[in-house]
Amino acid sequence: MTSVRAQRDGKIELVRFLAALSIAMYHFEWIYIGHPVLLQHFYIWVELFFLISGFFLYFSMDNEDRKGEYRSSSFGYVFSQLKKIYPLYLTGFLFTYVVTNMVEQLPLGQWAAALWGAKWEILLGVMYGFGGSVYNKGGAPEQISALLLGSLILHFLITRHRPVFVNVIAPLTVIIGFGRIINIYGNMSQWMAFDGYINIGLLRGVADMCAGALCAAVLLPFFRKIKQRRVIVAGVIIPCIFIVFLIWGRDFISSYDLILYVFLFGFLITALYAWQLRVPERINVMMLYLGRLSYPLFLFHYGMLILLKNYWPGVRYRYGAMMFLFMTLSTAAVILYLQRKVKCLIEE
Repeated sequence: MTSVRAQRDGKIELVRFLAALSIAMYHFEWIYIGHPVLLQHFYIWVELFFLISGFFLYFSMDNEDRKGEYRSSSFGYVFSQLKKIYPLYLTGFLFTYVVTNMVEQLPLGQWAAALWGAKWEILLGVMYGFGGSVYNKGGAPEQISALLLGSLILHFLITRHRPVFVNVIAPLTVIIGFGRIINIYGNMSQWMAFDGYINIGLLRGVADMCAGALCAAVLLPFFRKIKQRRVIVAGVIIPCIFIVFLIWGRDFISSYDLILYVFLFGFLITALYAWQLRVPERINVMMLYLGRLSYPLFLFHYGMLILLKNYWPGVRYRYGAMMFLFMTLSTAAVILYLQRKVKCLIEE
């Protein structure tokens, strides 16, 4: 089966890394200050991960059809994704579990009981109403669970009912999903709430993935037909200008406005993929490497921030020093895990 990862390039991987760093910075403000100050809208970067997943899921399935390659079942596809992401997820959970218990000075005799209390987090079930402790409060178990279920749903629809999915299901899911979340809750930062019959986190994730799939199905062919200059302006420069508003426009951007950024991210991802930018191989490898760091950074950053707050509390407003130390420690925490894969990537 064609690898989804093989279709990605350094430009998108670099954006993925910046998104993971932005989410980590957002959580830094919550952990150190108790509320966001400069980055209160930065949770919206979570949407970018789901958009990328939906984009490349559709792109990969479309390539398989064009080449007549073997297509796995939907459950087989999701299981293959689970095998890739779960070992590192479990490592990230254990790291945060140990750090949290050490910082809270939990007696060793209670560690086993605490681990049992977190069993649903280990099994990625906390989003579906199962109780228990959640150690990695940065969102990892809920979002990964939504990503896997969303992949199952989209894979089946794309491979079995593609015309209906592209023309009916995906547009309706985007419109109804985001519209319901914004109008009921007033913001996009929803994962755990239940809306009668469905978890909002799953609805949010599937809507994001449907938006990404629509970008691959409809927007990418359009960008490939127009001149590269227009692709850069319409799909890269203009979205980046609006994205800057997330930082200095925080005083007048409301939570209702953030739905716009889902579409801006979609334009950005599609244009970056269609942009035929030639970069030196070493730079491209470096961008791919940073993209590989995004998932570990997402998993490990919450525990790392707990350590920083406990042992370096004076960093509260020193963003420059915090970013340098945080990036150094977070990268060091995952470098050994990724070393073999990066070596294989360079050799290829």
